[in-house]
Amino acid sequence: MSIYKIWKPTICNRPLEFSEALCHAFRNIFNFKGRARRSEYWWTAVGMYLITIVVYIVAAIIAISAAGFSVFSDKPALPFGGVIAAYVVIFIWAIIEIILMFGLIFRRLHDTGHSGWLIGISYILMALCVLFMVVAGSMGLVLGIICAIAAFILGIYIFFLTIFDSDVEENKYGISQKYTLEEDEKEDEPEVETEDEKEPETAAIDAPEEEANDNPAVEKIVEETEKTLDDSTE
Repeated sequence: MSIYKIWKPTICNRPLEFSEALCHAFRNIFNFKGRARRSEYWWTAVGMYLITIVVYIVAAIIAISAAGFSVFSDKPALPFGGVIAAYVVIFIWAIIEIILMFGLIFRRLHDTGHSGWLIGISYILMALCVLFMVVAGSMGLVLGIICAIAAFILGIYIFFLTIFDSDVEENKYGISQKYTLEEDEKEDEPEVETEDEKEPETAAIDAPEEEANDNPAVEKIVEETEKTLDDSTE
C-alpha cells in the first residue's frame, strides 16, 4: 500500500526560489515535455513582468529623446522615428517573451493534467482575430470579434489552470515535482524475530558448555582440586 505525503518541507519538495525558477525556466526554453510547478511558472512570470517594465521605460526614453532632439534640429520626422523605434523595441521584446514563456506554459498545463496545446489554440485565435480585422468588410469584423471573445474566454480558463495545484499522482506527462510518493510506514518496520528463530542461536551458545562438562580431563582436574581442598581443610 502506498500513500502520498503532501508538501513535506524537504529539499526536493520545497517551493522553488526566484533565482532557481528563472534558471530552470531558461534552461528549458524549448522543452515542451514534462511538468512545471506553480513556483517555477509564477516566479518566472514575475521576472518577465519586471523585465517588461524596464523595456517599456527604455522605449519611452527613446521616444522622448527623439522628440527632445527634434527641438534643436531641423528634422521634423525625428519624433516620428523615435516612436517607431520605441514600438520596434516593444515588439521585439514581446516576441522574445512569448518564446521564453511558451514552453513553460506547456509544462505548467501538463502539471495540472491538461494538454499544453490549449495555449497554442489561444495564440491561433488571436492571430485569426488580427487577420480578420485586417480583411475589409463587415464579415471580417464579425469573425474577428468572435475570435477575440473566444481567445479571451480561453485565456481566462488557462489562467485559472496555471494557479491550480499540481496533480499529486503521476499523470501521462510525468511524475510530480512537488509531491513525493512514500511507502506506508508499516512496510518500513523491522521484522521481529520469533522464538523458533532464536532457538538455534541459543543452542549454538550452550553447546560448548555441554561439551566442556563431558570432557574427562576437565573432570579429573576438578576432582584433584576438590581433594586438595579437603586435605587442606583436615
